[in-house]
Amino acid sequence: MESATSTTSDATSTSGLFVRNSTGLVREMSQRDNMFLAALNGAPAAFLALTIFFVFSGLPSGNLYIAALLTLPLVWAFSYAFGFMTAAIPRSGGDYTINTRVLSPGIGLISSFCMVVGGVALSLAYLGRFAATLALAPGLQTIGVVADSHTIFRWGTDVAMHKGWWFAVGMFVFVIAATAHFNGPKWVRRVLGTCFITSTTGLLVATILAAFTSRHGFATDFNATARAFTGSSNSYAAVLAAGAKAGVKVSSGFSWNYTLAIIGVWATSQVYTYFASFAGGELRQANSRWTAHRMAIGGTFSILFEIFCIFFLLHSWGRPFLTDAFGGGFPAALGSSPAYFTLSAFQVGNPIYAVLICLSFFLVFPMFGTVGFLALTRILFAYSFDGILPAKVATVSKRTNAPTVAIGTAFVILALFLAWAVFIATNALQVVVYATVIQMVAMSLVGLAAAVFPWRRPQLFRASGTTATFRRVPLVVIAGVAAILSGILIVFIFFRYPYFGLADKGKFFAWFGGTVAAALIYYWTVRIIRRRKGTDISLVYAEIPPE
Repeated sequence: MESATSTTSDATSTSGLFVRNSTGLVREMSQRDNMFLAALNGAPAAFLALTIFFVFSGLPSGNLYIAALLTLPLVWAFSYAFGFMTAAIPRSGGDYTINTRVLSPGIGLISSFCMVVGGVALSLAYLGRFAATLALAPGLQTIGVVADSHTIFRWGTDVAMHKGWWFAVGMFVFVIAATAHFNGPKWVRRVLGTCFITSTTGLLVATILAAFTSRHGFATDFNATARAFTGSSNSYAAVLAAGAKAGVKVSSGFSWNYTLAIIGVWATSQVYTYFASFAGGELRQANSRWTAHRMAIGGTFSILFEIFCIFFLLHSWGRPFLTDAFGGGFPAALGSSPAYFTLSAFQVGNPIYAVLICLSFFLVFPMFGTVGFLALTRILFAYSFDGILPAKVATVSKRTNAPTVAIGTAFVILALFLAWAVFIATNALQVVVYATVIQMVAMSLVGLAAAVFPWRRPQLFRASGTTATFRRVPLVVIAGVAAILSGILIVFIFFRYPYFGLADKGKFFAWFGGTVAAALIYYWTVRIIRRRKGTDISLVYAEIPPE
């Protein structure tokens, strides 16, 4: 998705504020790529494997389907706020470029640091860790059970138990992502396309098999596969009994209270449709409303596809069984995860199928890594272009059309965060929630920028392709207000329900306050240093970066 005509340019802009006439990245990413990025960030395979079925035991009586449909307006709100603003300011950098040009440099840096810390660095660090503990380890255990191999099962247990493996697997994921970016736009597309299509196909195959299997048929297949490791002829019933003994509540009733909480669960992975905005300078026809439409379409597809899969998996496997399995009733003898790839592999009982479906799920993580590198490298590129990082960070390779220095810098940053996530951090899930909430600050600030855009930058608004109105109110303003309200709702849900692990609010505010302080200290330090050298970088933010 990166492309360049040169590494640098000695010419300056007419204002003299920018050291280059061009970023070196041109518009090679299509609107189809934009929609694809929006869909893959919903990551149906990851959502169904790692997130959604836990709500059966943690949030009983909530309705998954109603919560999903109520999440769609949140997806649309963020899609249109980011999409309209990317159309108005079609430059790379995402929320950083939007907020520094519409709100203020300080607010823009706060937003960007929240996005870097929450949306990229912490998120990818834990996804790197989870690639070992929630993908490779249970995958090996699943293959071991299906193939009746205690050796392979033991390999999976070793991966699950040793932090050295966590770090190694996470670094492997990052190396795949960085290598794709170093090799240019075609390889980025190949990695993203291969990983998304393969993982989604694996989930779809599991869903189709479940759709044509009765609950009794699944129980029979599950028991047959599990017998050698559990020593029980009815492991399906044993899961139900273990869940009941552990106090897991199986409820078929309905509660608006729990349904509201489940909206928060959907939002943790479904509202991030905006990643094309980080590469806005590379997006063809970026200055049209199709930028927002494609983001919304991609996010809508992801949720509707997940509803489809959930319905048929529940049909075959049964809500009571999934509730008890995800609530702690899954036998330790069968491994560490009752994820869809494990249960589908047990249903089929074929080692080759087990290898393929487990591998298809593992590919979710290089996909996430590649998208994360796209965001972080473009943020670093925009920082360099504006003068708050050295100009060399914006260097683009003539051979591969890749921002090589930014990619290398991103790799170092993410490796350090991964090391922290593996060897220092204790409560992984809690910090993931912190990362999500911190990211909401950046997303809501883009909503604020959209809401005030026609008045803060009237000339730019009139010249943009986002001047359409509804009852005389600009659509960009409506989208901005909707994004702010969506962010507030999501944060409220996270703080309201103990399910999300935010009981220690002081620790969260330490994370958030530290991120804000770091942004302001960094901005003012760079501004003072540059001013002493005769450059006022605050003037840069009065202009839109040149192409």
